[in-house]
Amino acid sequence: MNQVISVPRSLWILAFSGSLAVALPGCSGDSGDLTFTQAQVTKGDIESIVVTTGTLEALNTVVVGSQLSGQIQELNVDFNDVVTAQQLIARIDPRTFEARVLQNQADVSVAKANIVQREAELTRWEATLGQAKRELARKQGLQEKGHVSASELDQELTNVETANAQLKMTAASIVNAQAVLIQRGAALHQSELDLERTYIRSPVAGTVINRTVEVGQTVAASFSAPELFQIAQDLHEMKVEASVDEADIGRISEGQNCRFTVDAYPERDFTGRVQQIRKAPDIVQNVVTYRVIITAANNDLALLPGMTANVEIVLGRKQNV
Repeated sequence: MNQVISVPRSLWILAFSGSLAVALPGCSGDSGDLTFTQAQVTKGDIESIVVTTGTLEALNTVVVGSQLSGQIQELNVDFNDVVTAQQLIARIDPRTFEARVLQNQADVSVAKANIVQREAELTRWEATLGQAKRELARKQGLQEKGHVSASELDQELTNVETANAQLKMTAASIVNAQAVLIQRGAALHQSELDLERTYIRSPVAGTVINRTVEVGQTVAASFSAPELFQIAQDLHEMKVEASVDEADIGRISEGQNCRFTVDAYPERDFTGRVQQIRKAPDIVQNVVTYRVIITAANNDLALLPGMTANVEIVLGRKQNV
């Protein structure tokens, strides 16, 4: 049983076996007495902890944006909707991109027709060259018998050389036409890719925790992709990013147990474990802290992203001391 004893200030009381006396000097009034509280010495559990705060977040939050500029035509999900990987969640107006695909398809068709035309010309010049060579051979035979003049023979030789040059030019034009076809095909592939990108799909399975667009809103993708959605991959496991002072960070290691509370459930204790200690410092007004990542199970989905967690990191514990 605890006892409170008042004694004169001039006396000092010490602890005897089996009891503990604590002196509490009087600070008010004119009384010259000291007050002592006596209690029985008992055994119990003690622990060393580091107290900090942090913000709850999903283990993996994916920001879904758009690589294209355009008007939002469809929205298929809303806040808190559960989505699967590759599910269509929005659509950008595709008409401009469909027109580009049609134009590029026409360009590819023209390039293919141009190759066919060049190949026909190549066949024609091959025939012309063959005819010129045969005519030259006949004229050479006639010249040996004195029936053809030298100028006529020169003309046939010129015809052969001209046909041969035209043949080479046509072959080169075919190579150029094939290169143009590749170029047109690349442009068609790019336009088809842009058309496919008008379909905004979820990259992961999870829960939509934020939506920043409405139907009819125009998004502009210039230097960076505009944010459309935030999807938490799995809310059944959360993490806390806690800031720990540099004086305490040396006593913290991965795997240490933690407990924390949130204002939404003041009577409930949640447990977690230190997963990572990030080495990059945060310096604010010459105060140095380090981020400690704590993971915790959230099987009943009671914890929500953004909640403030009051964390106690257990450094050590002794029982029955």
